Amino acid sequence: MTELSYQLYSARNYPSFPELLTKLSEIGYKQVEGYGGLYADAAGLRAELDKNGLTMPTGHFGLDQLKDTAGALKIAETLGMKRLYCPFIMPDQRSTD
Repeated sequence: MTELSYQLYSARNYPSFPELLTKLSEIGYKQVEGYGGLYADAAGLRAELDKNGLTMPTGHFGLDQLKDTAGALKIAETLGMKRLYCPFIMPDQRSTD
């Protein structure tokens, strides 16, 4: 069976992030997908995920975050991510060839 992840960016304006994770867990989600704005305190985020029985196998990273490859991989390791995605590249940052 396919595991679905809740994309946390879609609830970025939810008033209480810890409350959001609790609600997601209560309604049956097991996985969430992160985004760049959440990664400042990866260890703290991991603790909140663990507390709610959630995992984060994937995450969105901005191109600048991915350019710091070592930093992005450290975040991914801390959060247990297996795949990192760059969801959008600004037109002026795209390759022309």
